[in-house]
Amino acid sequence: KSLGEFYTPDWLIEHTLDQIGQVDWLHTRVLDPTCGSGSFLWEVLRRKRQAARDAGLSIVEELEMLRGSISGRDLNPLAVQCARANYVLAIADLLAESKSLPFTLPIRQADAVLDLPDPDDQFDLVVGNPPWVKWSKLPKDYRDSVQDICRSYDIFSSSLRHGGSELDISGMILFRSADLWLKIGGKLAFVITQT
Repeated sequence: KSLGEFYTPDWLIEHTLDQIGQVDWLHTRVLDPTCGSGSFLWEVLRRKRQAARDAGLSIVEELEMLRGSISGRDLNPLAVQCARANYVLAIADLLAESKSLPFTLPIRQADAVLDLPDPDDQFDLVVGNPPWVKWSKLPKDYRDSVQDICRSYDIFSSSLRHGGSELDISGMILFRSADLWLKIGGKLAFVITQT
């Protein structure tokens, strides 16, 4: 928990995705840049798979639709392994039935602030629950490594008593995610602190 790792309950994930409004799950590319154990990805997979069933897609077509349309990243290598395991569980029936069709798991270890993605790697929807860690509670070496990027967004207050609140890394991840990965006209749905 000192790393800001509080996993999101299912009801909140469903509520957050419902707030997005109408989504064409078959054709929407989705990223969770701080995926943790993959809870948001699990729900996105569930919705995409339901859309595939409703559209009458074959197993091969469903796997092709999923390939490249969902991506997850996390800084914590253990969380990445959990998310990969959960992803496999969510599509295990498809993998078993397709037998020889290769499938690469779209979850990798990456830092949501420091990652430098391919400019063509844009998503229609960016979702998640980034860590809520106050700037002063981040390890000093990490603060030093992201400080220039954070300053470039001009979201630091020059006042030490900015409304009694302190910037936390979730706000920075929100700005960075929208800037780096969100397509023009795309949607972002994050669970973050009110401040």
